[in-house]
Amino acid sequence: MPALDSQKIIQGRDAIFQRSRPVAQQMNSDTLSLADLRPEQQGEIVKIETEDGVFKRRMQSLGVVAGTPVTLDRSAPLGDPRIYSLMGYSLGLRNAEAQQIRIRVK
Repeated sequence: MPALDSQKIIQGRDAIFQRSRPVAQQMNSDTLSLADLRPEQQGEIVKIETEDGVFKRRMQSLGVVAGTPVTLDRSAPLGDPRIYSLMGYSLGLRNAEAQQIRIRVK
């Protein structure tokens, strides 16, 4: 039985990890998802990245549109869901939903 080459195993693992990341996360290093926003940060909505038209329209009707400032107010004890503040009201989102919204940290 041939010996395992640990360097090749690590390179293979890293390649798999790179492919498993969403394409937007690989390409847009200046933006991050709303789920990555920290309490001390203020962000600005850049866009909603989803193929789900119903979700996108619902978010837009709630004011989640490009240029809207957003902050993280609080999160549940285990971190999901989170409450965000935008346009003078609070919006609760699951992390899976917040990951589809791209922001730029101010």
